[in-house]
Amino acid sequence: MITLLGQSKKFRVVKDNIKKLFMGMNSLDQNEEQTHIKTMISPEDEHLDFCEPIETKTRTISIYIKDIEKFMKLTLVKIVDNSISKVIIVAD
Repeated sequence: MITLLGQSKKFRVVKDNIKKLFMGMNSLDQNEEQTHIKTMISPEDEHLDFCEPIETKTRTISIYIKDIEKFMKLTLVKIVDNSISKVIIVAD
C-alpha cells in the first residue's frame, strides 16, 4: 500500500496492486491515450468495460480509486438490471 501511495502518479503501479484493493479484480486497462481507465479484468481474464471511463490524468490516486469502486458497482448493477429485464421479457 505504501508503494501504491508513494508512486500514485504511475498507473502501472496502481494496475499491478489493484488486486490487493479489490477482491475479484486482477488488473485494469486504460484507453490508448492513457488518460482514462476503461476496463476491469478479473483473475480469470474476463474483461468488463466500465459504464463510464475513469479519468486518471489529472486526479490523485485516492480520487480515482473511489471512482473505480463507484463505477464497478454501477457497471455491475446495470448489467444485472439489463439481464433481469431480458428474463422478464422472455418470461412474458
